[in-house]
Amino acid sequence: MIDMIAALQPPVLGAVLIWSARVKLFSRHAPAAAQRTALPRLLGQRRALPAYRLLGGVELTVGTLLLLPPVRRPAAAAAALLAVGFLAYLTYARRAAPASSCGCLSARAT
Repeated sequence: MIDMIAALQPPVLGAVLIWSARVKLFSRHAPAAAQRTALPRLLGQRRALPAYRLLGGVELTVGTLLLLPPVRRPAAAAAALLAVGFLAYLTYARRAAPASSCGCLSARAT
């Protein structure tokens, strides 16, 4: 049972990362979504959208690597590093801009 759960984690995480990247890279609402995040406060108004799109590219790359068989250690390490970085960003965002969106998976403010 635990082996089945472990085998399902990479494709599920890969799909979620690709879904998140889709919003950041291809949505017409991406500029507004980037401004709702803590990125403008962290990086400045001009750099918020490029950083948002860059993150989308990183998510797309890592998500694709996780979906390609076989899942290699570098893909898993990249996903873990991305998760640690995201937790650090959420911690910063909660302190610096508590009303901001995380900018995760949707073009809508939640």
